[in-house]
Amino acid sequence: MDWKEDIRYITKEGEILHVNVCVLLLSHSRFRTYLLSISKSQSVLLSFLMESFEAIGGVPKTILTDNMKTVMDEPRTEHKKGKVNARFYQFAKDCGFEVKPCIAGRPRTKAKVEAPMKLIDEIHAYQGKFDYEELHQFV
Repeated sequence: MDWKEDIRYITKEGEILHVNVCVLLLSHSRFRTYLLSISKSQSVLLSFLMESFEAIGGVPKTILTDNMKTVMDEPRTEHKKGKVNARFYQFAKDCGFEVKPCIAGRPRTKAKVEAPMKLIDEIHAYQGKFDYEELHQFV
């Protein structure tokens, strides 16, 4: 799972939006679900995950995450385990998946999920062509 934050997008009306894109990618099948949101709150992330679990028909055993603030209180590094946020940890426990944070500064750990995030480049290419609803449909 990856979360790209504060992407600047200009709508066709000329309004500047700061949007966030989240992707949940299944490792073997590469099936993915996306979220486009103007909020980057933990509630939005948890709602997205529940919708994704419904779409895939189950819950993965493990979710490999970036060191995003909505998941981690302290980032994982090569020398520290990091600390998963208590609310997210409880959510994971209730849903039945293990949270496995990536080591900060090591992009090869989550290369599979970085490739689909090239969608960000496509969003930039459509500056001024969509309003927020059309952008949401595009994603």
